[in-house]
Formats: sequence, structure tokens, C-alpha cells
Amino acid sequence: MRVFVALALLAFTTPAYAYDEHATQYGVSSEPLWKVGTRDTALSLACRQGRFNEARINYYYITFTHPEFGGTTGIAKVGFNLIDKEGKGKTGETYYFYQDGTSECGVYIAKDR
Repeated sequence: MRVFVALALLAFTTPAYAYDEHATQYGVSSEPLWKVGTRDTALSLACRQGRFNEARINYYYITFTHPEFGGTTGIAKVGFNLIDKEGKGKTGETYYFYQDGTSECGVYIAKDR
């Protein structure tokens, strides 16, 4: 009986970082991923520690198609899709998250125009 209950719980449990069927692709770029903005070491560490993250990972995202440095970054701002436990986010900045939810998370900052 215990095995059945455990398997039933696994069947109905959603992974923490499951695919978001309502995700929206914000754009596509042929530039290298790291050109989206300036990588911030302190915010990247906070991201890896779960203190500065997207509320919904890759809810809005940009795809980079550069052959050597491609990938996807999720987008967040103060007041939009951002978990900011220590209030490090600033109005007028957009945060791009590479591999949010992993130990490799990198946060890039771009100033709004």
C-alpha cells in the first residue's frame, strides 16, 4: 500500500520548474547570449541561492541563436515576474536570467531606455 501511495503522489506532483504552457517568446536574436546585458556577479549568486529569481521561469523569454553562444534567457523586472527577497532590484532595469533554478544561474542587467 505504501508503494502505491508513493507512486500516486509522484504521478500527481508537478516538478518545481515544469514547462510553462503559457510562456511567451519575447524575441529572437542572432547575437551571443551574453550580449543581452551586463552580467552581475552578486545577483547571479543570489539567483543560485534562491534569493533573486523569476517568479515563473522563462514565462517571458528571448531565444539566442548564435551557433557558439546560443540559449534562452527569461525576463523579469521590478513588479513583473521577479522574486526579490532582499530588494536588490531597481526600477528602470530589466533582468535576464540564464538557467534560473539551477546552480549555474546567471543574471544579466540591461537598463531600460
